[in-house]
Parts: sequence; structure tokens; C-alpha cells
Amino acid sequence: MYADEITGSMKRAISESSRRRAIQLEYNKQNGITPRSVEKAISEGIESVRSAEELTVAVAGETLEEHDVNLVLSELEYEMELAARNLQFEKAAEFRDQILQLKRGQFSDRK
Repeated sequence: MYADEITGSMKRAISESSRRRAIQLEYNKQNGITPRSVEKAISEGIESVRSAEELTVAVAGETLEEHDVNLVLSELEYEMELAARNLQFEKAAEFRDQILQLKRGQFSDRK
């Protein structure tokens, strides 16, 4: 909390937090509990996203690389349209150039 003076509401909130902390510490001491940080694997979420992406790629009949390029193309097209709507035509032209360059690189390998 940031303030020049402690208001009544702040005093009550601080007092209540201190009271609850004391109760929790006493409970932990009586029951032999040592508080520790939560340990949770985030890789499970990442793995599920990647497996869903692989399924999408398989259904679409693309490689992962093609899928990634298509995602980037979609994002650049969105940014280009947004820039054009905001009358930022120079920025939109930069996005257009990036899209064209990426498409040339993507489709030149297929010949």
C-alpha cells in the first residue's frame, strides 16, 4: 500500500492480515507444517497445445514448418489490415512487403 498516511480502513486491513497470519503460523507450528512454494509443471499445458497443433497440421496435410509459416502470414495480414484501417499506410506497406517476401520464400521451395 502506498500512502502518505494510514487510514482507518488500512489499519483494519493490516490488523486483520496480521491476526490471520498469526493464527496460520500457530496452526503450522502445532501440526508440523513447513510452508513451501507450489510446484506445478507447466510443460503439461505446453505439450497439450503442441499435440493439438500437430493434429491440426496432420488434418490440414501440411508440415509443421508450413503451419508455422501460415500462422506468421495470418498475423502479418492482420497487422497490415489493422495498420491500413488506422491510416498508417507506411506501416501497412512494410507488413505487405514482409508477407510477399515470406510467400516467395515459402512457395519457391515447392517448385
